Amino acid sequence: GCWMCDVLGCGGNIHAKGFCERHYRRFKRHGDPLGGSDHIRSPGKAFDARTVRSGECLIWTGGMTGGGYGVMHIGGKTIGAHVYAWERENGSVPSGYRIDHAFSCSPACVEVAHLRLATASQNGSNRRGAQSNSRTGARNVRPSGRGFEVCIGLMGEYKTWGGFKSIEDASEFAEARRREMFGRFSGQG
Repeated sequence: GCWMCDVLGCGGNIHAKGFCERHYRRFKRHGDPLGGSDHIRSPGKAFDARTVRSGECLIWTGGMTGGGYGVMHIGGKTIGAHVYAWERENGSVPSGYRIDHAFSCSPACVEVAHLRLATASQNGSNRRGAQSNSRTGARNVRPSGRGFEVCIGLMGEYKTWGGFKSIEDASEFAEARRREMFGRFSGQG
């Protein structure tokens, strides 16, 4: 009838612009009353529908965390899209390990070749950039007197080196020490 949603087979009452509330929300958000995240029952199909190739990366386009990591909802649980990608290819993540982005690509990248197993400690040391509470904006660099010092933790113990006159010099030194201490899990920036 004339008071029904314009979407074929919907049957909902008109809310705005000829659509029911659900289809109007999708129209506003996606420009299409059928657009958006229809529930896809198969995790594999949901994963494939929400990824796009960008160079060597496979980018997740679905739901994201505040940090830019993809998330999926499977069987009532939330799982990282990169974890799903790894497990789909390699099986369950062994106890005590996490899935780490091996390269400095986007956290939304779910390309299995860009992922690896890592312990929690390795995963933490492989992060990029300074922590959000950094006073210098440089990773492992903090003010000290009239200059700067580098402080890096490993296995609960911290090593400190001081006497740097510039953030740039301290940052360069910190990056070299992280490479020595953490090897391939030294992260970026």
